[in-house]
Formats: sequence, structure tokens, C-alpha cells
Amino acid sequence: VTLFIFLLSTTLLFEYTKKGIQASLRGTQALLFSDTLTQENIKNETSALKRRAVVFQVVRPIIAPLYSLVGKEDDVADIEQLIQVLEKGGEAIQSSAQAAQALGKIFVQIVFSSSDQQPFANLSQVQSDAEYVEKQLAQFSAELARAKDNALFEDEKMYQALQKKLMNIRRDTISIDRALPAVAQMLGTQQKKTYLVLIQN
Repeated sequence: VTLFIFLLSTTLLFEYTKKGIQASLRGTQALLFSDTLTQENIKNETSALKRRAVVFQVVRPIIAPLYSLVGKEDDVADIEQLIQVLEKGGEAIQSSAQAAQALGKIFVQIVFSSSDQQPFANLSQVQSDAEYVEKQLAQFSAELARAKDNALFEDEKMYQALQKKLMNIRRDTISIDRALPAVAQMLGTQQKKTYLVLIQN
């Protein structure tokens, strides 16, 4: 009886964790489509995923052979893969937000800079960060595609929306990375700013 109660409790905990991971998937989607993305939002969603992943790792050694007996071993493998996908997504979103914050600081320094400030002093680092973000987003997109191939997405519209959003973010990141040197040169990095103003009648 004790063993039965233990196995039943573990199974229920696993099923609860499955629902939690699906909630993390919806949370990741919400982060990507959010107009007010903050570090706090990202931290909350990432922390929730980590807690669910820990629970999964605890119950996995018991659940895997148990589900294998009834032919549902794919359920365990699917959740494990989905956790990996979401972890990649969390890292990509975190890096993207940090890069955006760095770009925001540069913009503020350009607008309100004094003569002794150099807004583009860390330009190479920002460019490097942007390139890293693009790679992370590409990896996340590839992981999503692999998850789709393994039928982890029940909602086709959610998958298509996520991939489209990722493609747009990647395109914007690449554009920013390529435009930064030209903007820096135009606004003056280590020299006096010079402008040419053209007026057409």
C-alpha cells in the first residue's frame, strides 16, 4: 500500500510538472511578445522554469521506468526536451534584453552627453553582444523546429507565431549590429561631431 501511494504521488507530481512546463512555454511566448519586457519579468519566468526542471529531475528516475511499462516513455522524453528548449529560450531572451539595455544607455549618452563623455567607448563589446544574441536566437529557433518535428507543439499557431517573432528579432539584431559602426562614425567617436545638413525646396 505504501509503495502504491508513493508511485501514485510521484505520478501526480510528474503530471503537475508537465502542466507547469506547458505554462513555462506560454510564459516564454508572452515574454517574446511583450511590449514592456523587463529583467524582473525574465527573472520570474526563468526562476519558475528552474523550479519545475528541478522537480522533473527528482521524479524522472522513478517515472521513466514506470511510464515505460505502459508505453508512455515518450512523455518523459518530450518533457525533458521541452525543458531544454525553454532553457535555450530563456538564455536568448535574457541576452537580448541585456543588449537592448546597453544600446539604450548608448542612446541616452548620445542625447545627453557632455564633451568629455564617449558614448561609443564600449561599441565593440555591444557589437559582440549583439552577435552573441543573434546566435542564441538562432539556436532557440532551431530547438523549436526540432521540438516541432517531435510533435511537442500541439498548437501549430503558437509555433508559427514564435518562429515568426524570433525571425523578426534576429533580423533587427543583425541590422543593429551592422548599423552601429556607421552611426558611431556619423556621430563622432573620438573626434568632433560634424554634420552636413541638406535642405531641398
